[in-house]
Amino acid sequence: MRTALVGALVILVGLSGCQKSLSAQDLAGKWTGKPQISDADILKQIKPLGGTEKDVPAFKKKMEENPVPLVLNKDMTFALGAGMGEGDGTWTFEKDMVTLTLTKAGGKTVEELIKQAPMLKDALAPIKLTVSKEGKEMDGALQNPGGAAMKLHFSREAAKS
Repeated sequence: MRTALVGALVILVGLSGCQKSLSAQDLAGKWTGKPQISDADILKQIKPLGGTEKDVPAFKKKMEENPVPLVLNKDMTFALGAGMGEGDGTWTFEKDMVTLTLTKAGGKTVEELIKQAPMLKDALAPIKLTVSKEGKEMDGALQNPGGAAMKLHFSREAAKS
């Protein structure tokens, strides 16, 4: 009996080590992102626009109510966001990292935007997202103008059958 249990454990351990590694094509599809930003960083972002500390809760609530859509296409292009905050470009996947490289944002090329507003350079830099082992979540961060850091957490949308 004991030998059978040990044999079963050896097989289970062996099978768990044979898990298929993720490929870029496994990650293609729709994702939903939730931005996470501290109150201090929200204030950094809204202060130049005339915002004050009392505006922070409303800004935070608006962010929570408006998730960020991300579509990773099989042809290695992507679409991120909606409305004025939308962008698109190309993506790569290496080891456990997805890198999103914007080519357009808000209908203009990245080069045009940086030429018009050099302070956007860091915000338009490639976004690196660490992929979970199961390929169902991705986490990363980006730098907003004014030095405000924003964390991003993406969850994979369930496939509709």
